[in-house]
Amino acid sequence: MSKEIKQEAIEEIMQRLQSTPDLFSSLLDGLEKDQPAIINWIFSESFDILNQEEKQYFLFLALVIIVSIMEEFSIDEMINPKLIEEAEEKNWTILSEQKVKSFREKVNVFFDGYPQEDLLAFVEDALELEHEDQVVTTIGRPPIFIALKTLIDVLVKE
Repeated sequence: MSKEIKQEAIEEIMQRLQSTPDLFSSLLDGLEKDQPAIINWIFSESFDILNQEEKQYFLFLALVIIVSIMEEFSIDEMINPKLIEEAEEKNWTILSEQKVKSFREKVNVFFDGYPQEDLLAFVEDALELEHEDQVVTTIGRPPIFIALKTLIDVLVKE
């Protein structure tokens, strides 16, 4: 049985990132060195559909996830770009096969037996459109969800 990253840990990391601006840039620098495939992917043209606010929010959420995972698991090997591509493609296929209308119903399928349920719930909650200060658009929601789910998939080895 593998460790599950709990909501409390995720929230603590989110607070730390929000209150320490220097941490944000030092994390990016470290990732650029240690996980270039992930950083290149996060900043790739794949996310040009997102507006500037969404890109910044996506980056913030991605860093919360990466730090959450790094504090719980050791990530020894460098992530291969092919691994990211395959995981992302698989997630898009699953999402596109959902015949339900609402976004929340479409992503429910990803929770079935998922070992990092709290991380995935964090992603889903972060993309709720009901928040008054929400920066994510209806168009930006699916690619951000799939990208963050993919990030969890490639970083957490089950």
